[in-house]
Amino acid sequence: HDPGWTEASAEVLQARVDAAMAAAPDGWVADGNYHHKLGVSVLERADTLVFLDLPYRTALRRVTWRTSLFLGAAFIVLLAGTVMVFKAFDRQSNSNSDTIRPFLITMVPVWAVAIAGALAIVRPRSK
Repeated sequence: HDPGWTEASAEVLQARVDAAMAAAPDGWVADGNYHHKLGVSVLERADTLVFLDLPYRTALRRVTWRTSLFLGAAFIVLLAGTVMVFKAFDRQSNSNSDTIRPFLITMVPVWAVAIAGALAIVRPRSK
C-alpha cells in the first residue's frame, strides 16, 4: 500500500515485489492474495508451492465464526451508541414525543448504513 492506505497500482506493486524478491537471494515466502495484480509472476519463480486445501466444513466454520465475531462486536458498539444518543435526547426533553422524533431522525440513517454495511460484508461477492 501507499501512504494513507491507498492501493498501489499493479505496475508499482509488481516493481516492489520484483525488488523484494531480488533482494532475497536465499529465498522468500509469498501468499496468494495479490494474484489479480501480480498475475503468475510470483508463481513462475517459486520452487515450492504449499496449497492449503481445507475441508469445506472447516473453512465455512471459520468464516462464519470470524463474521459472527465482527458483526457481533459492531452490533454491540452500535447498540451502545444508540443508548447513549437516546439518553442525551431524553435529558433535554420534557415528553416522550420530544425524545422519540429527534432520536429516530438521528439514528435511523445510522442504523440503515450499519445494516447495509453488514449485508455487504456477509453477502457473497460476484466475480
